Parts: sequence; C-alpha cells; structure tokens
Amino acid sequence: MNRIALLLVLFFQITFLNAQDIWQAKWITDPDCQNESNSWFCFRKDFSLDELPGKAIAKIAIDSKYWLWVNGEMVVFEGSLKRGPNPNDTYYDEVDISDYLTKGSNNISVLGWYFGKDGFSHVSSGRFGFLFECITPELNILSDASWKVIKNEAYQTCPSPFPNFRLPESSIKYDATKDLGIWYKNNYSVRVSEGYYSFEATRNE
Repeated sequence: MNRIALLLVLFFQITFLNAQDIWQAKWITDPDCQNESNSWFCFRKDFSLDELPGKAIAKIAIDSKYWLWVNGEMVVFEGSLKRGPNPNDTYYDEVDISDYLTKGSNNISVLGWYFGKDGFSHVSSGRFGFLFECITPELNILSDASWKVIKNEAYQTCPSPFPNFRLPESSIKYDATKDLGIWYKNNYSVRVSEGYYSFEATRNE
C-alpha cells in the first residue's frame, strides 16, 4: 500500500512539473537578426497597470545572457546560464518583479547578448531568441510581436587575439558614438538622424 501511495505521489509531482513547463509566451527575435556571434539586442515592452499584483513571477529564458530593467531600475544583472550539455533544452530564471511595478505606465526592458558559438561550458543553439512570461490576475505580459526590439550596434567585437576556444564569449569593444542612451527608462524613444527607429519583434519558433 505504501509503495502504491509513493508511486501516486511521484506521478502527480511529475504531472505538476510538466504542467509548469507549458508556456503561453513565444520565442522572439529581431526580424533582421543574422544570428551572428557576439550580437546584442534591446527588447522593450510598454504597458499600463490599473492594479498592482502582490506577486509577479517573470519566467525569462534567452540564448545567451540578459540584463533586465523594470521602469528604469536594474532588476537582473547577467541573467541566465550557459547552455549545455543538452543542445535541445535551455534554462529559465524566475524573478519576482512586483516591487518594481507602478500604477499607470510601466516598461520592461532587456538587453540580450547572443554568444553565437560553442565553448567547453556552452552549446550554442544556433539561433538568437528571447522568451518572457509573467501572468497574474492583474498582469499578462508575454513575449510576442508587440515587443519592440533593436540591435545595439554600440557593442562590437574586438580584433585578434581572440579568446581561448574553450570560451563561447567574444572580447567586447564598445563604441560610445553608437550608444542608445538610457533606452530602458520610461518615456524614452530612440532617435537617429533619419528619424525614429521602427521597432519590431518576430517569433523565433
């Protein structure tokens, strides 16, 4: 009898864990992304809240690293883990963002860094993608085509000598003349000499 009870408990635990892995969000990327190694992208979602949630757990996955701001405040610095050794799966963070939300206008901003190459501790997926999901009775934020995204050209690759082949990361050069400014703040628009950038996001399924 005890053995049957134990098997039932294990069955329901496995069923519950599998249910937790069902996502409503979709993988998104820059429509002009060429999946080049050492590429950087800025994602942004603007929305409004009438009521604040008591708890708001955001599930976040990316290949390969991300930085997260909510309403201009840094929430996560260098989130995510390197992929591997399973090339068909990935890791996601769970972050409570409720303390950073306000009534009225809000924005969630993410800087994503795509390694784009393998290393001893990382298996590249071969495709840059970002996944975000936060669902509460007051809030329903999913990564989809409503997010704004733009490649951040300020981050570039240093010339040789290159990092050891064991590392998936590239050496980074930063060109301040291409800096986007505080693009993660509320009421901010990216402007260039030709006018305003047109932000888009596409699914990466």
